Amino acid sequence: MNIKPVDYEIGDLSISRLGEASISSNYKIAKNLFVEDETKVLFHTNTKDRSNSPDRPEFELAGPREKLFFEPKEVVAGIVTCGGLCPGLNDVIRTITLTLLWQYGVRKVLGFRYGYEGLSSNAKKAPIELVADNVDNIHHLGGTMLGSSRGAQDPIDMVEILIKHNVNMIFTIGG
Repeated sequence: MNIKPVDYEIGDLSISRLGEASISSNYKIAKNLFVEDETKVLFHTNTKDRSNSPDRPEFELAGPREKLFFEPKEVVAGIVTCGGLCPGLNDVIRTITLTLLWQYGVRKVLGFRYGYEGLSSNAKKAPIELVADNVDNIHHLGGTMLGSSRGAQDPIDMVEILIKHNVNMIFTIGG
């Protein structure tokens, strides 16, 4: 079987940094599981190129880091679900919330309602504080407890809403 590669342009996959990560992680269960920034995942899993060429497309591997940029006790995190529904959205909301609260000890997690609309000054519903009690069993339910929507919002307006709620970390998830 001869598989022809798809011909398409791959953009820049590098991740910009906000600054130096200098705060020691307090992640309670992963002391031996920290991921180094240099650890990558290949864009193409079936490649003949075994070199470490800087042109080889790679993603940064997700996972807990030994050094953090944000002081967890000062973090107000936001979660928003956008676009179409896909299986597991509530699992992701639950896992992010519980990990941030229990493992990292962040100050607060907010759920923005109905997609990017919830990040606009015209939002129909205020964000809700996500705590263990209101995410505990959501992984048994379909959809997203936060609601979802499609459609563009004004980016400047969305940033102003994040600033208004003191959000310094946002997780955008969706299908």
